[in-house]
Amino acid sequence: MDLASLLGLLLAIFSLLFSEIITGGSLAALLNISAFILIIGGTIGSTMISYSMKEIMQLPSFLVKAFKNSEPNFNNIIDEIVRYAEIARKEGLLSLESKASASSDKFIAHGLMLVSDAVETDYMELILSSEIAKRQRHERLGAEIMGTAGGYSPTMGIIGTVMGLVHVLGNISNTDELAASIAVAFLATFYGIGIANLFWLPLSGKLNRLAKQQKLADEIILEGLIAIAEGKSPKLIEEQLKSMALSEDMAQARDRETIVSAQGSD
Repeated sequence: MDLASLLGLLLAIFSLLFSEIITGGSLAALLNISAFILIIGGTIGSTMISYSMKEIMQLPSFLVKAFKNSEPNFNNIIDEIVRYAEIARKEGLLSLESKASASSDKFIAHGLMLVSDAVETDYMELILSSEIAKRQRHERLGAEIMGTAGGYSPTMGIIGTVMGLVHVLGNISNTDELAASIAVAFLATFYGIGIANLFWLPLSGKLNRLAKQQKLADEIILEGLIAIAEGKSPKLIEEQLKSMALSEDMAQARDRETIVSAQGSD
């Protein structure tokens, strides 16, 4: 379980509810079952229209992935590739065929089979790059679906508020309950915006980040397998792969500095 995602969600919800209490409000005033059903059902329904049923059926697995600690461990990946390089140097490329079935990563296993079969590196790179692209399409699908839901949710909230106001204005003769009815009507907007920004959009961002990390991990594996096929030394392979991971870390650090600088200038 990824504690950052779980604790972040709980902290956001707690902050929202606590702010309502300290301003003298009541938690019961934030409860409206009909508005909640409209937002959840309307958002999911609209999102389903945008995708195929096969894609929508994968949503539960994407939710699990978002809350699960599924970040690739680059050090472990590099150590595994270096270990295969050492085996190949001592026992030959053909020995990697028996090691392929022992790998927990199907991508690595397929790559090892290609290396052991002495497939040309250009052709091997073409095959494995195609697999990386396919995996990326799958990885980014979850982020895309949740981002779509995050876009529909506030709109559904506005629709719910308009429906509530139509009902209120249809019974405007009862002025004693007018203010309370308007407040209830605006709960739909509250739900729509709240769920989008506390759930759908953060998870979409999380899956996007995981997809980028997975792409880097796959590219490191690809470069390592090609280096093994070319007969490079395990030490050189290790340095090459570590430099790839380090370059990505430095790039992310520069991006964060750019964002902070831009915010500071504003």
